[in-house]
Amino acid sequence: MARELSASAVGRGYHGDPAGHRALREAIVRHIGTSRGVIAVPDDVTVTNGTLQALDIVARVLLAAGDRVAVEDPGYPPVRVLFKSLGLRVTGVPVDNEGIEEGIHMLRKAFDDSRKSP
Repeated sequence: MARELSASAVGRGYHGDPAGHRALREAIVRHIGTSRGVIAVPDDVTVTNGTLQALDIVARVLLAAGDRVAVEDPGYPPVRVLFKSLGLRVTGVPVDNEGIEEGIHMLRKAFDDSRKSP
């Protein structure tokens, strides 16, 4: 993968494929196929600039304003800001040294309550 990220492989001064450099996506497909047993093709892979961009894309495709999303609390604050900017209802799920177990119970209650109210 490092070879496909080099300046000579990527090129300079032009806009490439919005899904990411094709050879890098091919390398990712080979890697996840070998290491994880995932069957994919390069067109199944989108390379983003980071977690926040990936979450932005996923939220815009799968969610609508007013939908509820759960985020870890404490967690990465920009994620909460992103989701709120998209009109999503953000629910913090408590996380402690033991993980998210107690937060799951709270999340289930919030989900059940949201289904009861219009």
